[in-house]
Amino acid sequence: MRAWMPWVVAGVVLLPPTGADAQRTPFEDGVGERVASVEGGGGGDVAGRPGFRVAPRVRSITTAEELPTNERFTVRVEFSESVVDFSLADVDVDNGSKVANSWNRESGSVYEFDVEPAADNDDNLTVTIPANAVRSSTDSQPNAAASEEFEVDTIDPELDEATVDGDELVLEYDEDLDEDEIPRDIRFEVRVDGVNNDVVGVSISGERVTLTLEDAVEPDDSSITIDYTKGGGSLIQDVAGNEADAFNRSVDNETRTSSLRPGAPSNLTATADGRTAIDLDWDRPTSDGGRDITGYRIEVSDDGGSTWDPLVRNTGRTTTAYTHTGLSAGTTRHYRVRAINSAGSGPWSNTAQATTEGGRPGAPTRLTATANGRDRIDLSWRAPTNT
Repeated sequence: MRAWMPWVVAGVVLLPPTGADAQRTPFEDGVGERVASVEGGGGGDVAGRPGFRVAPRVRSITTAEELPTNERFTVRVEFSESVVDFSLADVDVDNGSKVANSWNRESGSVYEFDVEPAADNDDNLTVTIPANAVRSSTDSQPNAAASEEFEVDTIDPELDEATVDGDELVLEYDEDLDEDEIPRDIRFEVRVDGVNNDVVGVSISGERVTLTLEDAVEPDDSSITIDYTKGGGSLIQDVAGNEADAFNRSVDNETRTSSLRPGAPSNLTATADGRTAIDLDWDRPTSDGGRDITGYRIEVSDDGGSTWDPLVRNTGRTTTAYTHTGLSAGTTRHYRVRAINSAGSGPWSNTAQATTEGGRPGAPTRLTATANGRDRIDLSWRAPTNT
């Protein structure tokens, strides 16, 4: 998205030589030449000098586009006076090309045309008006050469590395990015040891994209991956507008164990509470790390502890009890708990398991058998307490 900016004048100003017998004087390094002549008895008074005529000069070569850019843009050339015999063929462009049929003559001294930056290039695009490209419309004197450089970039930004430290995941690119184009957090998917970890914030500064994770990564988390997909709205792009590619890659875990984190909860127990709930209880850590414990993370496993899923990411309270509801009868679950303070999460507690009631009935009790005549035995018992 380009903001319209005022015309910025940048050109070459040519001054006549000062000697009374001034003639053509070459510019240094072949940039061009300036032309003046002395004609006795006439020719007018130019710059206070009777009979002195100055060749047309390029007053400015400018653009109103915001630079750097990766797209075609319009160049405006203004001469010091009205000129003749000037066309697009008289313009030289390096690291880009002239766009055919874009020629526009505003007046005898002002012309516009479009240029296209070269692909896969971040060298400046240079527009040059060579010497003798035009002539004065009044006395046919030729112009001196002039050129101007424009900052362009048509190379996509490349991702160099991805690292995570706690709840901050950083993507480092090889060039500065557009800080006004922030992709939505749903464009990123982060998985930690196979479990989704939601992105809750995205910011861009310089070459860095910083993602804030809902849950801090722990030092012992070994498998961390991130996906970035393109979609509607803003995308990761450089300041010239080149878009970064989508990717799927691993993330280096730079999280370090902090002495300020709390210790592990202890004595975790799980007890069935009827057919659809399991009650959890535990003891708070013996060490809070020097900072107040603010909550607990509880994870649950339905495969005996081989894999874990968040049950509660952060209870947000210091209570050391929780009830897992909404279960089916006869359901077995394993649990673990860790404490949270402002420095992060501590180590896990012991694991505990329980099975809700009602999956299969329990054993009947007090079975008795009593003879009833010659050919009959009567049985009686009590129903199981777990039905």
